[in-house]
Amino acid sequence: MKYLGKLETYLSKTLGLSFENKGDMVTSIKPLPLLVRNFFEGQLCLIANQEFVLVSPTVSGISLSLLIRRIEKAEKELNRVCILILDSMDATQRRQFIQHQICFIIPERQIYLPVLGAYFTERRLNSLKEVKALTPAAQLLLLYHLQKGKLNKIALSEIAVKLDYPLKTISIVANELKQAEICEIDRLQKSKCLIFEFDGKELWTNIFPYLSSPIQKRGYLDMEEVDLSGAFHAYDDALSHYTEMAGMEQRCFAIDKRSELGKQLYSTISTSNFTGSVCLEFWKYNPAVLAIDNYIDPLSMALCYKDDIDERIQGQIDRLINRIL
Repeated sequence: MKYLGKLETYLSKTLGLSFENKGDMVTSIKPLPLLVRNFFEGQLCLIANQEFVLVSPTVSGISLSLLIRRIEKAEKELNRVCILILDSMDATQRRQFIQHQICFIIPERQIYLPVLGAYFTERRLNSLKEVKALTPAAQLLLLYHLQKGKLNKIALSEIAVKLDYPLKTISIVANELKQAEICEIDRLQKSKCLIFEFDGKELWTNIFPYLSSPIQKRGYLDMEEVDLSGAFHAYDDALSHYTEMAGMEQRCFAIDKRSELGKQLYSTISTSNFTGSVCLEFWKYNPAVLAIDNYIDPLSMALCYKDDIDERIQGQIDRLINRIL
């Protein structure tokens, strides 16, 4: 199998994960399902004393969705976790593999093994720290840094004002981001500040696996029942605003779940859609901090669709991100 020797060195010597080659899957796994034999070449192995099957597609020109389905089918039929071995991948592929919990390795560049708690990029190869998800406040800080104003070498007290959070919360967020190796904490005269090692598209790519949809809850109401003048156009409204996707008839708005309106409606709003209703999203952080011209910000909008499998939507979002970062 291609890269086998390089993989062994990469996993054992570079990352400190034990590796044992158990042989070609054709001879090591019996009976070997026909679907697996015809679609992949593979190798049975032990990584950190857990059994995996390294697989690489032998069929060229297949769609991403089909490859994901084939891997999921192979894992079910083999009753083993498969690790996809590739030469390279783009942002769309990486996002879809992570979304579907597909393990992958690009030798000497990237590794994603959620079953071992490992996600590494080129800049994180020497770290064995696991980051499952960032808190809403940490996510808001990063999205502000990417879209509204650089927070490099800005005092934490000033960041707290910009994000409308207590200084204590921002101090906790700073330590969270440092622990995740997203930034460092330095001193600016008498105040602490953040130092980001990377920015723009590179920062987005590195933090994306740890970001989540800002939506805590969705509800539906008659627009005449409540004043939504302080809310922001969201979801499909925002998608059609920022991309070439067609808009939907139903309007959608976002509010902070901690706002007065959010507290008033959170427990009483209908969770069932009905004719003539508008959709109201309750967010984990205040959409007003990042909003642009009465619309939610584009990166938060992208995260609202993080688990959407529609390839048209994901393609539009990829083009949007390439344009703004």
